[in-house]
Amino acid sequence: MIATRARAIAFLVALLLAGRFYVASALGYVPTRTRSGQGLTWRPPTFRFALGSSTPKGLSPALVRDAARSAAETWNAVECAVVRIEIDDATADTNMVARDGRNVLVSHGVVWCADEKGLSCHDSLNPALTTVRFDPPASGKDRTSKGIAEVDVEINAVHYRWDDPAAANGADLQVVLTHEFGHALGLADACRMPGRPAVTDDRGRRAPDCTAASPDVRASVMWPLGAPNDLRRRQLSADDKRTICSLYPKKGPS
Repeated sequence: MIATRARAIAFLVALLLAGRFYVASALGYVPTRTRSGQGLTWRPPTFRFALGSSTPKGLSPALVRDAARSAAETWNAVECAVVRIEIDDATADTNMVARDGRNVLVSHGVVWCADEKGLSCHDSLNPALTTVRFDPPASGKDRTSKGIAEVDVEINAVHYRWDDPAAANGADLQVVLTHEFGHALGLADACRMPGRPAVTDDRGRRAPDCTAASPDVRASVMWPLGAPNDLRRRQLSADDKRTICSLYPKKGPS
């Protein structure tokens, strides 16, 4: 099994929004890819998460589960797509991220590190991080997409407050999980973060820089510079809906 990381929303509210905007067709999206450039999707697009053994300070497991289910339903409810994200009632017996065959939603409140031991740590600006794992295709002619085998979502409860989204370092769990579940479905950030390599959309066109993205790109829940406490980002944009329908189209009657 092989892993690839999807960067989460960066809490950079005051970044430059002036300058030349990227004006492109709304028909492109940025898929999560392997290092060799192959796209990643679920086959079939149905998966479920279990909550980890701890939750952010001030949030009960019931509140975390409700926020996760609301975020999942945002994607599930898109009528032209076949997607199903479920949140288990049961709680996992771990709070670490590993290749264990389970999809877990964990919260780190002591150290912002996947192993909770300070060895595999993340950027403090990220309120969350999603790890997508996949298996290479066994055989066949279709070598352009590999099936996702496992995803884990980590919540940064070290540098962010989840019980008070209005606080200076506050974040709304449903907003952030809506973005993270987009990663879990196989979507990358909708633009190139400063200092990161160039990325291309599903049509091979260069994605815009995040700080010079068009209003359409910035309206997407996959724009990584959206404030994590902006409640408007609980809802998908028109481009988000079109994207998920392109990735997981619902077949019409035969």
